[in-house]
Amino acid sequence: FYLKKGVKGFVLAATALGHVPTFSRKTLIPFIKRAASKGVPVVIASQSFYGRVHPYVYTNLRRLSIESGCTFVDDMLPEVAYIKLMIALAECKNIAEIKSFMQSPLAGEITEREIDDTYLA
Repeated sequence: FYLKKGVKGFVLAATALGHVPTFSRKTLIPFIKRAASKGVPVVIASQSFYGRVHPYVYTNLRRLSIESGCTFVDDMLPEVAYIKLMIALAECKNIAEIKSFMQSPLAGEITEREIDDTYLA
């Protein structure tokens, strides 16, 4: 539906390390591949405050990153990824530039590493 309406990019709020349905009846893989074939970027962010998505930990994450071309954005919140994707779509010329832009920290939206005393007590 959204591809037919001309949406230019998607941000998926995934669970844990970036899990979205991939092996169930309601798999998102065909949709994501269709979006990629049309040059529409799909960004995966974690819905948890201290979550960090990673593209290679589990089989379904590798399917999303390698087979489907999704962009994983570490610990960036989905709301931030949404705004950053809008900027990327306006500034970048192709998917590779968008991916690089999304994965590069600009204003502290991606942390290099978590320190244990930064978590909520």
